[in-house]
Amino acid sequence: MKLVGKIAGGFVALIVVLFAWMYFSSYVPPDHIEEEVVCHADAPAMKAGQKLKVLNWNVQYLASKNYVFFYDLSDGSGPDIFPSREHIEATLGEIVRVIKDEKPDIVLLQELHENARQTYRQDQLQLLVDRLADEYPCYADSLYWKAPFVPHPKIMGSVGMKLGTLSKYRMTRAERQALPPIPADLLSERLGFHRAILTTYHPVDGGKEFAALNTHMDAFSQGTNVMDEQVAIAIRVAEALETAGNPWVMGGDFNLLPPGWDRKQLHQDVWDYYNDRTEIEPLFAKFPSTATVADLNGPRQAAFYTHFPNNPKIKRLDRTIDYMFYSPRVKKQSYYVRTDDAKHISDHMPMIGEFLLP
Repeated sequence: MKLVGKIAGGFVALIVVLFAWMYFSSYVPPDHIEEEVVCHADAPAMKAGQKLKVLNWNVQYLASKNYVFFYDLSDGSGPDIFPSREHIEATLGEIVRVIKDEKPDIVLLQELHENARQTYRQDQLQLLVDRLADEYPCYADSLYWKAPFVPHPKIMGSVGMKLGTLSKYRMTRAERQALPPIPADLLSERLGFHRAILTTYHPVDGGKEFAALNTHMDAFSQGTNVMDEQVAIAIRVAEALETAGNPWVMGGDFNLLPPGWDRKQLHQDVWDYYNDRTEIEPLFAKFPSTATVADLNGPRQAAFYTHFPNNPKIKRLDRTIDYMFYSPRVKKQSYYVRTDDAKHISDHMPMIGEFLLP
């Protein structure tokens, strides 16, 4: 009996040690931190009144559209776990192709992996930077998921996901503003996503500093008010810039349907992903969007769809959940979603807005 007791005690101690290791080794940053900026000394400054082209894109960790991952189906039964190295490399090339073709001044990217077992522990922002260094001398990033081990049966290893912002123009500093996580048990919340807004600052000759805001908000949060809270923080960050007189553009994957939408126009498998009242309404009420509520509910609404799910029951782009908002100090020149040659690259489409700085 003593031996059995020792074995049981040792097993319990091992479980406690593993729990403590997973808990304390996960990345949970404070509410507000400065992030590192990498920028060549000879990068030019923006100029007051210039045209500024911004591309926003959730690149789905370069996984391509060749898979149905476990989370792509509502019951978690998607069969695929890892994209192949070959598909990642091909997707990387396609993302570079689109960026070089569009020639945006600012690139806002979501869902880049860093040190994740699922993608061979790559630093995917660095992979892009290596191929785009001549065009984009400045960049910053911010992690919103990082842990050395997540004991999910379809993960069972390290995770790392981040926002990345690239710029043709000088970047002087970057800030990370935390967004509240989905409430869960102690360990699940600790090991889960810790979403954020990454704000990069760019000097403007003859004008106030320009701010580029990059975010990826939560999904699968039904039954909580976390999306209301995340949107409220995004509004506060933008309001602070307005008060300071800084022009800004915010892009990201908000995981929310447009105001005025009925979620039942989607396939019934995804109705439960969204609430009847979309939590993004206050952002639309407060600041202009590149695609207006009228655009998103009008006869050409399909032209503004940004999401093509990997669920095999869904055969086409069917919703807008990615957006670009901007300061009233900035004048929108044009906006479009690039779809024709991008549907095979990611489950989200690249969005391109052109603006005039004050």
